[in-house]
Amino acid sequence: MLKLKKYGLLLVGILCLSACDTEKLWIDDSKIFHWQEQVQLSDGKVIWIERRLAGNGGFLPDSDFEVTKNEVEVVDAAGLNKPPLWSDRWKPMVLDRDEHGVWYMVVIPRHCHDWNSTFPYRQYKVINGAWQQVDFDMRLDRRRPNIEWYIRLKEMPEKLYLMDKPEWESDPRSSKVSPEFQIIDTEYRIGC
Repeated sequence: MLKLKKYGLLLVGILCLSACDTEKLWIDDSKIFHWQEQVQLSDGKVIWIERRLAGNGGFLPDSDFEVTKNEVEVVDAAGLNKPPLWSDRWKPMVLDRDEHGVWYMVVIPRHCHDWNSTFPYRQYKVINGAWQQVDFDMRLDRRRPNIEWYIRLKEMPEKLYLMDKPEWESDPRSSKVSPEFQIIDTEYRIGC
């Protein structure tokens, strides 16, 4: 009986050690998840961006993962001037150019840290070579995101093509993502 307990404890120890494989169960805080994706601008041009996410990990992939840095870098601007690197904790939804050719970004919070508003979106424009917050352009209401909204950290492909991006109305994965991330809805309010 004593021998059975000894082997039982040894087995439990081995199972605990194998469960500590950080690549499978815990997201490493120092790890940055990245991929490239195609983005179609409102004028029809298709550009390539690189997305990088870093954050505080949680138990199991994608659970309780709090993004602390969300970067968007244009790596191929299809002949257009490149905007500067976007880097903040907010979730990017739209990267585009306005009617004057000025780059803009629409973002939404994943978590309420420092958001301080019930309006769920912010707009930034490139002014004097840097991203600056501007008044939200209400003409963007009902605009669909052109930046991927369905993120599965460990499953993102190296390159995400337009044809692989889900349409939220018909994609079964959309039920796992809140509607405010899938379309700009200026009537939606958040509890920040």
